[in-house]
Parts: sequence; structure tokens; C-alpha cells
Amino acid sequence: MDNFTERRQAERIKTNKKLRIYSSVSRVPYTVDISDISMRGASVRTKFLPTLDEVITFEAIDDYVQRLHFGNARVRWVKDSQNRGDSGFGIEFDDDFPLEVIN
Repeated sequence: MDNFTERRQAERIKTNKKLRIYSSVSRVPYTVDISDISMRGASVRTKFLPTLDEVITFEAIDDYVQRLHFGNARVRWVKDSQNRGDSGFGIEFDDDFPLEVIN
């Protein structure tokens, strides 16, 4: 496991919620599935991968694509896989994420 994963201090919770991502990958935002999340960061599944250390803007959205929370985060790891559903990246939020918005 990478050093960033080993340094995690906040417990992650599994969820099936989504984030809308604004990054260098596309001129338009795209939606990703959250694998797990804590107040400090999240792991997401997607085939659209930003660059390592890129600062992205995100929006937590509900099932009706209404914005629940937004902010900035830094990409801390990227996993590119040929297996469907295995690609994704990890982010560290600039500010604590209010977990109550995804429950």
C-alpha cells in the first residue's frame, strides 16, 4: 500500500453516493462513484483519471443531482486498471467534509 494510505487517521465509511468532479480530464464536470469516504478524504471509482497532485473541485450530489456540499481536494493517488471498475483515484479534502450530508 502507498504511504498516503498508511498515514490515514480517520476511519473510512463505505457509501454508494457520488461526486461531480471538475478537473483537467474534461472541460465539463463528470460524475464518479465514491468507494469510501472520511472527513479528510475519499476513494472514488472512475475511468477518467486526473493527474497526481492535481487540485480538483468537487460537489457531493444526491440522487437527484442536487448539490449537497462542495469544495476543493488534492489527488493523492491514481490507479489505472484494465479491469472494469478497478480504476480510480484518492483525494484529500482541503477542508473537513461533513459526513452527515451523505447519510
